[in-house]
Amino acid sequence: MTLQSDRSVGDMIGNIIDTNEASITGDNTYVLLYDEEYRLLKTTLTDHEGTFQFANMTVGIYFVSVSKEGFVTENVAVQIEENQTKDITITLQANPATLTGYVLNEENEQPLPDATVVIRDMSGFILGFDHTDEQGSFSIHGLPGTTLTFTARTDDFGILSQTIILSANDHRSLTVHLSKSTGSLTGVIKNEETSEPMNGATVKILDDTGVLIERVTDSAGTYDINLSPGQYTIVATKAKYTSQTEMITINDNQQTTTHFSLTKKPSTINGTVRDANTQKIIQGAMVIVRHPSPAGPIVRTTITDTNGNYTLNGLSADTYYIIVSDLHYGSDTAPVTIEAHETATINFDLEEREAVVSGMVTSASNSEPLANTVIHLFDDKTQILIRTLKCNGDGEYLIEGVSAGQYHIVADNPNYQQATRAVEIKSGITPIVNFALQENLTENNTTTTKPITEDNETTDTVTHPDSNEEYHLPTLEPGEDTSKTTYPWPTDENDTNTTDINLNPCMFTQPFVRCHLTNEHGEIVKKNDPQAITCNILRRENISVIVGDEEATLQKVHAQIRGWVVVTVESAEGRMVTKPLPFSKLQTFILCAPKGTDIHCRLTTFECEPTLICKNDVDGKPIFHGLHLNVHFCLSVQAEYEAVVEVNGKFCSPRKEFEESDETLAVTDMEVELREPHAIRTTKVYDWIVREVEVEKVWRAEERRLEWAFF
Repeated sequence: MTLQSDRSVGDMIGNIIDTNEASITGDNTYVLLYDEEYRLLKTTLTDHEGTFQFANMTVGIYFVSVSKEGFVTENVAVQIEENQTKDITITLQANPATLTGYVLNEENEQPLPDATVVIRDMSGFILGFDHTDEQGSFSIHGLPGTTLTFTARTDDFGILSQTIILSANDHRSLTVHLSKSTGSLTGVIKNEETSEPMNGATVKILDDTGVLIERVTDSAGTYDINLSPGQYTIVATKAKYTSQTEMITINDNQQTTTHFSLTKKPSTINGTVRDANTQKIIQGAMVIVRHPSPAGPIVRTTITDTNGNYTLNGLSADTYYIIVSDLHYGSDTAPVTIEAHETATINFDLEEREAVVSGMVTSASNSEPLANTVIHLFDDKTQILIRTLKCNGDGEYLIEGVSAGQYHIVADNPNYQQATRAVEIKSGITPIVNFALQENLTENNTTTTKPITEDNETTDTVTHPDSNEEYHLPTLEPGEDTSKTTYPWPTDENDTNTTDINLNPCMFTQPFVRCHLTNEHGEIVKKNDPQAITCNILRRENISVIVGDEEATLQKVHAQIRGWVVVTVESAEGRMVTKPLPFSKLQTFILCAPKGTDIHCRLTTFECEPTLICKNDVDGKPIFHGLHLNVHFCLSVQAEYEAVVEVNGKFCSPRKEFEESDETLAVTDMEVELREPHAIRTTKVYDWIVREVEVEKVWRAEERRLEWAFF
């Protein structure tokens, strides 16, 4: 399909497929369009055939993000050219990773609600975000199995960032602590030629992991940011102006002032990327600019066009590192120093990914293979992470399709000490790099994996301790217990039932662990009960979407979904019951829900899978460490409006009833009375979607809310 236009714009059409090249159809496939600075421009949904379209786009670089439940969120860069239609196909991978956890106050371990949690890839693109609930918990789905950057921040507690490594289908839990100790950064950005303040300039704050936060200057050209103590890189940018970079140090309870002056005469770096062997141009190669080192923050990103060319504008006079990479080729880097108003040309020739490295990971103590050890391959030249994978069941790994060169390999297993090996990879030669890992000197966090059968159903017997002397007590199959309607929590101090935060459910013999949907008072409710779930609408905002060939205004609805469960542990020794435990999830819906409509959420299915986390002490006694909950439900969301309907009708009265004694049956008509039009009130459904929601939560044994009652 080709759309013709005589304006300086282009168009984009796209198709979303899975790894089997089948179109991904159905509801709730979101397509987000970002500009070159990662600013959100438009949001749309794919049609019933899995396609989407953006029309009348200004020529330039864009980023497209596609997300759908059950798939990894995919981001691609697209070059829009004048009077051309860019036809792209985006492939979504199954088995997405999930990151859940808590953001806590470092001083008192209390949860921090409404903290912003952001996940970025290593080039700085946002892959997911969430806001913590009142328990400080967050949950982000659809993440790729790779190395990512995690950032958590609040206005009063500063910022924390770290690198995390996820694997496909990984479910990782992370608890972070923010310090109240903060400093502040402020300044003014001006036009160098006129000395006038610059409204709408962007200030990016970066640390070693990448972009942490962005701020836009106000009409006075000022910005103000609270930061945790530490060293940061500050990048000031504005379209058609130079960018400026400063290194700063933030001290506790001190204000740091950094001003910028941007000029309209920036420097430029451009070049061409080709195949090193055939000299064929490489279209769509990623080009990033780091400053002030090859592993420093990313200050610019672009891709090569249809002629293999790239252009990086808006750079100030300085030294930069240009890094080029492509899916089917290796990566290469080159330093370049540019003067003011200068254009520097740097060309790249990339080698095809054709080299191989293999090896095995074993335990140093007993030479047993370590299955599922994560292997990371880093390029020595650029320090860029090239590949991440897991060892197979025999502890073996194989890395294929990398460029020849110097690398280092990192073997990472949570129960063993990390190890690194240097390796030179050559085409046609397969080096073997083996690892013998030493056991950790300190204990790791206990795992929360629930034992399952080959049929993927929960077992109903207690398991034996694993190699770490940890027990994982199973649940029953999901379902509702109709033998009780409520679990009375002891409230009278003379009550013979025992309540204690230190009760140990792991001491039960062959326990049955169950989870029940309740209200906040612990009373069991059916899934269709109005008390089963609450849907608190936080805010609505209008957005433009493309529906078919037309642009429409819908509403982006932010809601907090909240419910309660009670967990029971039963055995011959008795029964333990928790207090009602809350679960919540922030959700964003795109609906036709204009002002005046009411939004109602209802459960259509509900499953809850609890798992006790137990670990033996030095005497071999099982000790309760926590409770892992996995709540999965389908949520029906309707935007409704009370409407008045006028009904015209005929109302009749009954005829006389026949009697058996009647010798002659005279059939008479019913008496019909005409009435005036009648108005009735009814509910009009504006829009209706159904979404699957999963909430994963870990309650630590020492948390006050996780209190048990013994019956």
